[in-house]
Amino acid sequence: YLSSSFFGALVFLKASAGLSYGACDVLNVVISELDYGDFDDSSKRLGILFSMVGVGCLVGPLLTEPMVDLNRPTTAQLVCVIAFGVSIVGHIGWSIQGLPFWCMSFFALIRSAGSSINWINSTLLLQEVSAPDMLGRVLAADYALALLAEALSAYMCGVLIDQIGLSAPDEENR
Repeated sequence: YLSSSFFGALVFLKASAGLSYGACDVLNVVISELDYGDFDDSSKRLGILFSMVGVGCLVGPLLTEPMVDLNRPTTAQLVCVIAFGVSIVGHIGWSIQGLPFWCMSFFALIRSAGSSINWINSTLLLQEVSAPDMLGRVLAADYALALLAEALSAYMCGVLIDQIGLSAPDEENR
């Protein structure tokens, strides 16, 4: 069904974004363990980072909802493209060394806003264009691919940190 439809590639939209979701969860832990001087507790920093992820997931789709008209699916497609750009801004922000913790938290919010915009609108697109009798199978494939991509990215990020030594710089190298 998907291979013969005009929208089959949409099933990979969420999964392609999912390639960063798991790695970002692992990097939240790494970032929280750095000494920023703002807080003396890495658990508190981790809680703040994940809270910012939650806020971004709430705010992102709310801000873009007025731009989406499902009677014109291209609006949702455009918002998904914008969402990738928003996520990239968050990732680039995380890559800047020496930023204070509040900046890292802000970029976590930005990144997750883009991720959530993509997640919501790609699902809406699939619901809009799928045949009703195939919708369950299409969404199952969509979610399975997205969660597989997330799991693989978390695993690979852990491997890169533990085995190869790629990690955020420690306090001496900041």
